[in-house]
Formats: sequence, C-alpha cells, structure tokens
Amino acid sequence: MKNLINIFGVILLLLIIQSCKKDNSSLPILTTTAVSNITETSAQSGGNITNAGNADIISRGLVWGKNQSPTIETNSGFSNNGVGLGLFQTDLTGLEGNTTYYVRAFASNKVGTEYGNQQDFKTQLIEKPFIKTSTAKNISKNSAIIGGEILGDGGSPITERGVYWSTSQNPETTGAKVKVDSDALTFYYNLDDLSINTTYFVKAYAKNIKGETLGDQISFTTLPLFPLVTTTLPSVIASFFSIATGNVTYDGGGTISERGVFFGKYQNPELTGTKIVSGSGIGVFTAQLTDLSENTSYYIKSYAINAAGIGYSDQITFTTNTTIKDIENNSYGMVKIGVSWWLTENLKTKKYNNGDDILTTTPAIKDITGESAPKYQWAYDSSEANVAVYGRLYTAFVISDSRGICPTGWHVATSADWNTLVVLLGGASVAGGKLKESGTMHWKNPNGGATNEYGFSALPSGFRADHGYFANINQVVDYYSGDESSSTSNWIYEIGFNYGTLGISNTTKKYGLPIRCVKN
Repeated sequence: MKNLINIFGVILLLLIIQSCKKDNSSLPILTTTAVSNITETSAQSGGNITNAGNADIISRGLVWGKNQSPTIETNSGFSNNGVGLGLFQTDLTGLEGNTTYYVRAFASNKVGTEYGNQQDFKTQLIEKPFIKTSTAKNISKNSAIIGGEILGDGGSPITERGVYWSTSQNPETTGAKVKVDSDALTFYYNLDDLSINTTYFVKAYAKNIKGETLGDQISFTTLPLFPLVTTTLPSVIASFFSIATGNVTYDGGGTISERGVFFGKYQNPELTGTKIVSGSGIGVFTAQLTDLSENTSYYIKSYAINAAGIGYSDQITFTTNTTIKDIENNSYGMVKIGVSWWLTENLKTKKYNNGDDILTTTPAIKDITGESAPKYQWAYDSSEANVAVYGRLYTAFVISDSRGICPTGWHVATSADWNTLVVLLGGASVAGGKLKESGTMHWKNPNGGATNEYGFSALPSGFRADHGYFANINQVVDYYSGDESSSTSNWIYEIGFNYGTLGISNTTKKYGLPIRCVKN
C-alpha cells in the first residue's frame, strides 16, 4: 500500500513539473521579395520564411493594397500560398494601371501572424499606340508607296500594323485593310493596279494590347496620262512687261514636245489669249510677256504637250504697274528691282521740270566741243521716231541743272544706284545681259547674254559725239550717271550687243547719252 502511494506521488510530481514548463513558441521571421514582372494589371512577388518561431507555419501568402501596411484584414488583394518554411512566389492580379501598390508577405503559426518588410511598386500605364500616316511617295499613274510611322507603342508591344486605303474618305470603314509584316517603326506598302488620275485616301494603323489606333488621313492622286505643269506668280511685274515662270513637273510618261504659256486679259487665256512657246522638255521655263497695258489684270496658264495630249496649270492672275508721267506728259513704265523702282524706258522730255525748254542744236550735227557748258538734248539723227523707242540723248550739263528733268519724285540714276543694281544682278560680268531686252528686234545680232530677267528692257540708243555725229544705234547704250568723275566728265554704264557685261567708265560731259531715272 505504501509503494502504491509513492508511485502516485511520483506521477503527480511529474505532472506538476510538466505543467509548469514554459512554452517558447514565437511569431515567424520572414521577408518580402522584390516585385517583378510589373504590367498594367499584374505583378509578381513572394516571401521567404526563414524562421517558423518554433511552431508549424499554418498559413502563408501575400497581402497588397493602395494603402501602406496592408494586412489580412485590410487589403485590396491577398494570396494563400500554403504552409511551411522557405521561399514562395505568387501573381498579384486584378491591378489598376498607373497606380502605386504596397505589398507584404505574411506567415501564421499558433502564436499569430507576422508580416515581412513592405515593398512598393507602380503598375504600368498602357495606352493605345501612337502612329502617324506617312506621305505617299513614288506616285505613278497606277501605283504608290504608302505606310506609317509608329511614334510610340503605348507601353505594350505592337501586335499588328498596316494601312487602310480607299477612293473614299475614312478608308477604315470604306476601303481595304492591308497588314504589313514588319517589326520596323517605319513601315511601307506598295499599292499597285491603281486607276489613272484618281484620288486615294490612306490611314495607317497599329495595335497593341489596348487596341487599335489610326493615323491622320492623307490623300494622293495618281498621275494622269497628260503632263503636269505649274505656274508661279511672276517675280517681275512692270507697267508693260512681265515674266511668266512655268514648270513641267511630270511628262505623263512621254516626251514633252512643246511647252509655254497662254496669257490674256480674260479668264481661261488658253481660249481667249496669246500663246508663247518656250521650248520643250520637263523642268522650269520662262516666257516674257511684252506690250502689256498699264494697271491691268492678266491671266496666265502654263501648258505642256505630249503624245497623249495637253496639260494645263492652274490659272493665276497679276496686275501690271501704273505708269509715270514727266512734265510733257510722256508716260514711262516702271519696275521694282531689289528695293529700288526704276523707269523701264529712257527719258524722252524736251523740258525741265519748271517748263523751260531744254535746247537742241541747229543743225543737229553741230560741233559743240568749243562750248564750256552745253545744255542740249537730241533725237538720234533728228528722228522723233527714234525717241519713241530709244528716248532722247542729253549732255551731262542738263543732268546737273537745278531745274531737274526726271518726273517729280524721281532722280537721274546715280553711281550708287547703278552699283547697287550691279551687285544685285550678280556682278558686272552678267549684269548687262540681265538688263538688255532679249531678241534682235532692236539689238544687233547676236545680242549676247540678253535675258531681260528683271524687266529693265535696256535698248541700244547709240550716242551723239561732242563733234556732232551720231553713232552705234542698235549696237550700244551708254547711260549717264548722275555723278561726275571729274569737272569735265561723268561716270557712264555701257551695254553692248555682242556681250553680257555692264562696263563702267567715264566720258566727257559734252556727249549726248540716254538717262534712266530712279524713284527717290
């Protein structure tokens, strides 16, 4: 009996000792792994439980949300990744684009739930692609190259690219779709079997995970059988003269046998106006329009001819300048060259601006070498018919007379005026040709280098020598400058029939030479 009591005592003691032992379990120790594979709506993360806390891990996973320190109770999403120690990983799904999220791993044992360190990340912003429709190129009668340029993928890979095209507006709904197999940002497609002289509309497109984006609509027109030609507004517009410029930009697939312009005072000058032929072939050409009326509107169309027919440019219009009158009511054309206005004809007056006569000699061939300051004017060979074309010849003493001879508001061109003009024209070696009237109606053949491309219309008026003879009409023009080179001579500017230069020299003030006036 005593032994039985002792056994029960030992057992009781052991139970008491066992019940008094302390439980050493604790919360788990873990970390949250870095976030990876971030997209607009998903990401990946996980955890690593390095210490179970002397107790079984009964639950583990992730919690995430838009607010910091998400928990199992407060989160936008969570995952359950089983039990046990070690690494685990999971997908975070159902996220919003362009949004900051906070994520923590968690682990639970019998003691409770512990969280790892917090990681934050921002989801991507994915938009539709950004695309531009390229201008059509290599346009022919029945083909063209079209395409587009991807300016941005919107944050997601491009899954498809191509073009819509049609003969109607909004080709994405009215026309055909062509997928272009290319990985390049700039892509092209060759359209063929197109109709001649037809307008087509094109939009490029690109797709990504968000959807499709269209580029701006562009259009192009296939080429016609006939030539294409343009006309530009004349750069030279004088009172009685202008220069039309055309450009054959396309030959229609054939040789341009003729080109030129039609001009007139009425609409559709090809029906009512004058035709000027300006050679053949493609490229830029000019046509000089002469015998115009002052202050009058004219209409111009360029044309070009090939074997298929004739092509016309759009019609343009311009208005000629008014004229200037001198003391005797003689009219003069004018043109602006650079910043200066010049008369386009030589002076014709026989009077000073106060009405006094400018004297002449009797006879016209009188020798004036013995006179100290002869102030005379002459018609070449005493013919007023010559004055109508070439103007009058004056001694330099008339120029320097205080009574003046140019129309009111104008002056005899000075050396500064002439020198500025020479520089503008590209130098003395070519200036004469650019100032001369072209052709041989008034100038002796060959009239070298003559283009009259500024409308100055210099004519070969010849001269009167101080000994009394007239010479060189149709061959040369020597313009008096308003400036003297010495007490007995003035600067002169000379143009001849057989060269394109503008010579600069001086001569006695007693010669009879033509005068050009410049606006003050």
